Amino acid sequence: MRRVLVGEPSIIHLGMKKIAGRTVKLVTLAIIFTILFTALRIYLYGNNCVDTKADAAVVLGAAVGVTACRRCSAKESITLLSYIVAGRCES
Repeated sequence: MRRVLVGEPSIIHLGMKKIAGRTVKLVTLAIIFTILFTALRIYLYGNNCVDTKADAAVVLGAAVGVTACRRCSAKESITLLSYIVAGRCES
């Protein structure tokens, strides 16, 4: 049986350091890959251009108190929608 002196690293201790080092490397690579993949998707989305005819929708917020600004904005949205539906406005 081998005696281990105090302060001497054991085989288990060295093995755990190796596993911890590999784990840190893998996590770092995963983070870098995620950042690069996200950046690539953002870059490719910026070049995406699709010209299609779209339906217009008016979304009105359900607020307790409607301010004059919101009321005016809602009226303008409805007017614009009616022009688009009637075909009097080019999109």
